Amino acid sequence: MKLGKPPVVEAWIEFRLILGEEVPQWSEEVACRYIDRYYKDVFSRVQVMGHHEISFEMRDSVRRYPVLKDAKAVFERIKASTADDDRLLQVGRDIVVLNMLRKQQDEWPAYRVLRDEALTAFEHY
Repeated sequence: MKLGKPPVVEAWIEFRLILGEEVPQWSEEVACRYIDRYYKDVFSRVQVMGHHEISFEMRDSVRRYPVLKDAKAVFERIKASTADDDRLLQVGRDIVVLNMLRKQQDEWPAYRVLRDEALTAFEHY
């Protein structure tokens, strides 16, 4: 049985890895090189995903107010998308994700298409 308009709008395959400490840290530069090397002509838009780590220390023993001690940007992953936003590839130090998004007018490809693309991205990783 095949549904004409399945209710699914996004499907993805995600690989999470448990890496040892000897593996070099991924950075924005490393992730961009991965995209450029294997997917330069496929994914035309790239976003850097991350967060900020901020720490404070308490100052003044009477009024006790926080003072910024340290702040740094932390790279998590890069998210690359095709020009028409129907495919996304996310890569970071311990993760590879391939997303397929369904456009209203498009038919869903077979599962094997998603599987094969995700396995290829993982092999490149």
